[in-house]
Amino acid sequence: MFQFEKKFVLLFLFLPLSLLFIFLSVVSSYATSASINLSGNEGLVSLAAQGNFTPRKFCRGTGDNKKCWMNDSGTLSITHNKRRMATRTGHGSASWSTTIDAGAMTQGKHTYSATACDSKGICSTSSQTITIDNTPELTAETGEPEGAMQISGSVDFKDHPGGAEGRIDIYLKDHRYRYARFYHHGRKWFEGDQATSWTYKDIVGHIFDAGSYANGKYTIRVTATAANGATKTVDKVITIDNTPELTAETGEPEGAMQISGSVDFKNHPGGAEGRIDIHVKNNRYGRYSYHGRKWFEGDQATAWTYKDITGHIFDAGGYANGEYTIRVT
Repeated sequence: MFQFEKKFVLLFLFLPLSLLFIFLSVVSSYATSASINLSGNEGLVSLAAQGNFTPRKFCRGTGDNKKCWMNDSGTLSITHNKRRMATRTGHGSASWSTTIDAGAMTQGKHTYSATACDSKGICSTSSQTITIDNTPELTAETGEPEGAMQISGSVDFKDHPGGAEGRIDIYLKDHRYRYARFYHHGRKWFEGDQATSWTYKDIVGHIFDAGSYANGKYTIRVTATAANGATKTVDKVITIDNTPELTAETGEPEGAMQISGSVDFKNHPGGAEGRIDIHVKNNRYGRYSYHGRKWFEGDQATAWTYKDITGHIFDAGGYANGEYTIRVT
């Protein structure tokens, strides 16, 4: 063995420079090596792995019975975050390829490695790391918090070839309650990896009728969730005030007494905008008695009279002398 190494070194020293480069090139081309390549980190990602195996000399026996042969076989192993994906064997080389749905992969770094091992167990490894970030882009805007309130925006999901790209969920929290929590209002799945407009009605199936909500502060939460679970949330705080505008005037408290005014309700697309109730209290006895009610449609200022509400005039001549309070609500 020592003689062989000595002769090899002497030969190496006396090689012309041009032949030396050729020699090194040939040696390196036969060296066991591995390579791996991924085409990106979004959508459908192509993976290609290659292994080249150095021919190795094996001998059996001694003297005249000694037999030698070359073995260029080897094994190519591919792993994902140290977990085996595939194994291939071959003579001289081996390869393996596949496509990966990055839209379904978990957020963060993913390392793919190819390891080529020749017949002598001499190995070479090549690795490539990609970072997955499928966090969707999301916007949400709200209009005036009254009537058919506008809630809309846009969403942009990363490509997920294996199915829907993601979904939007809408929640609402009523801050009037001490232990307020979010209640789910609706969900919609989206196909495609282009920016897409959305509205509350698209997601829930009906408009957001602010006219049906009690006065107070609310939070509208819009959450976009990608196929791999990555989320983006936008919160919008609104204050609803559906307090109607009301006026009431009385004429001379005698005979067919005039009681009238105007009312202006906020818009309520889901039904009547509101009602007027009239009560009268004889201040000698201290409690109100109910006189009548009327529902109103429309969100414009509307005139009303006592007769409109109760169906008859206010006959002051039919009341005993004394102080009365007329309450219009």
